[in-house]
Amino acid sequence: MNRKLLATLLTSITLSLTACGGGSSKSSLDGSGSVSVDPSGSFSGQRSNAAITGGDNGNYKAFLTSFLGTNNLQDVALRNTAASNANSSNGIRDFLTISSAVKKLKATHTSNQRKAIPVSDTSACTNGGSITGSGTLDDVTRVGNIVMTFNNCIEGTLTINGISEVIIRNYNFTYDVPDSYILKAQNLSVTSGDESYTSTAIYDVVEDYTAGTAVLLINALNTANDIEIFYENLQLDTDSGGVLISGRIYTEEDGYVTITTDSRVLYNINATFPYTGGPITLAGENSNIRITPIANETIQVELDLDGDGVYEELLIIGADGNIVGNTDGDVINSDTVSF
Repeated sequence: MNRKLLATLLTSITLSLTACGGGSSKSSLDGSGSVSVDPSGSFSGQRSNAAITGGDNGNYKAFLTSFLGTNNLQDVALRNTAASNANSSNGIRDFLTISSAVKKLKATHTSNQRKAIPVSDTSACTNGGSITGSGTLDDVTRVGNIVMTFNNCIEGTLTINGISEVIIRNYNFTYDVPDSYILKAQNLSVTSGDESYTSTAIYDVVEDYTAGTAVLLINALNTANDIEIFYENLQLDTDSGGVLISGRIYTEEDGYVTITTDSRVLYNINATFPYTGGPITLAGENSNIRITPIANETIQVELDLDGDGVYEELLIIGADGNIVGNTDGDVINSDTVSF
């Protein structure tokens, strides 16, 4: 495996990590040498349906932070705009960009005989440390897996240690890219500035380049500062009209909310919040959070705290996390949700 290949795979991993956050640690290498992870089994928090609370100390803030504080919603929605153009030169996937890695590896093996090609090498990371890749890819189908070990690998502001794996399940020869693949992270430790987290996660991606659609399924346990957030079957279904979001988010203390989206939401480039579509509902036990885009970088958040269909609290939140208005339209710049 050459250095360009390793660097490209490293880019894939760091894009995924910066988009999706971190996780916990109960994972290992199984007997076959592939990465085995169990985000659900590692989660130690509450598993009951959460009762959503409002007010200054309400747990709704934790669920909003867990949901809107991640960038994977934005990245997948934006990625699909490029996915409709097979000749896009600025990257079809913002979440995983492994196509060029596979193409480079294929170019180094020109045999027409179907066989498993072993790859193993160590490469220096851009700003220090190293990454070692090992695995096999089929020379004809381009299907296979590569396990990567990071050793104090520094890429930009990130320092990475641990093990991850890219598994290519299907290769689309018409568009010359993999269209079905998995990324696994096993106790991957990531430090960026003053923030550190570990990652136990599985990202399952299936794309249809002819239709311009993609479905991303995330199971991830995020742990930072000893606080766990678990994303269970978080599905992002994208097409040119935006992204539908479903699944569950668990916080350690309160349990889970179930996510549904009434209509696809759209994001502008580099925007924190969607600017149209929805609403998105986070459903708890006899309680709901309803999120509605009202303008670029501004959302309306409504709280139904007793499940009667009447939303007792309404907040207007800007992209910096500041609550800029409440039910009465008063400005409340002192309160921050910390997105």
